[in-house]
Amino acid sequence: MKAMVLAAGLGTRLRPLTDTHPKALVEIGGRTLLEVTLSRLRSFGIRDVIINVHHFAEMIVDYLQANASFGMRLEISREDMLLDTGGGLKKAAWFFGDTADPFILHNVDVISTIELKSMIQAHIRDGALATLAVKPRESSRYLLFDGHNQLCGRRRGSETELLRVAGNVEPLAFCGIHVISPRLLGMLKEEGAFSIVDAYLRLAAAGENILAFRADQYYWRDLGRIESVHQAEHDFQQNSFYAVSLKEPWEGKVVEGKYPLLELLGSSARGPVFRTELKSANASQRAAIKLIPVTPESAESQLSVLRSAIELSHPNLIKIFDVGQCQIKGG
Repeated sequence: MKAMVLAAGLGTRLRPLTDTHPKALVEIGGRTLLEVTLSRLRSFGIRDVIINVHHFAEMIVDYLQANASFGMRLEISREDMLLDTGGGLKKAAWFFGDTADPFILHNVDVISTIELKSMIQAHIRDGALATLAVKPRESSRYLLFDGHNQLCGRRRGSETELLRVAGNVEPLAFCGIHVISPRLLGMLKEEGAFSIVDAYLRLAAAGENILAFRADQYYWRDLGRIESVHQAEHDFQQNSFYAVSLKEPWEGKVVEGKYPLLELLGSSARGPVFRTELKSANASQRAAIKLIPVTPESAESQLSVLRSAIELSHPNLIKIFDVGQCQIKGG
């Protein structure tokens, strides 16, 4: 599976931080927003990513080169002029041309614990053209969805625009995370700079499936303002989310002689966070590591294969994390 990270914006609301570097390199918990976003994608098995750049573009390129692309396969889409979300995606369409699989489109300036795997599964199950993560939160702009989670309009301030017949509609705020089917790329008729949301509304009016993924239960924060960055720093210290480091070669290491560390997902305020696979869950192993089911499927199979993440606080203390909520389950 592939992804695109939208990182070309000027970040004007983050000034003075963005007077000297791009918003993608603003730091939270000692990690840049770009690293946090890439690590979230990588934790769900996504290693092929294209990143659009404009403001301080060379600084982003140098940063990625200095960190060996964090062990991922990264491409850069340079924008001489800002193309907005839709134009940026259209320019990078070539990157997705060799696959029929859906891909992720992710703003660099949002952090969340949204379960991308569940979002992708819902997208495929419902046959959506695009699936948008949304929440019932305060916003100046809302997307309107009907009782079947179909996009049917938008609301900006006091102005409401309905594009298709619907009964009761619910206003929900977009979270800047999308799952998109590649066939959408051929439907982007707009030229130059344009918002992908405008394209979604046009396609929804034509009867295409543009669906909501309710992210009500997940942590989410937009980092478009200075005060939001400060709040996110506080959230990190409170373990509301994990900020991720991909800079150390953890793959292949073993915990207590039994459990391979497949991937370094990130770090909480207490230490690094890993993904591992546990092949069985007998009593002797539980003495070394406390197990929890991550999904109903893993519970039903008696934890025969448990994909999770672990926090290694020190060599003799291992804790299991729920990847979706990023909360400690055992100590």
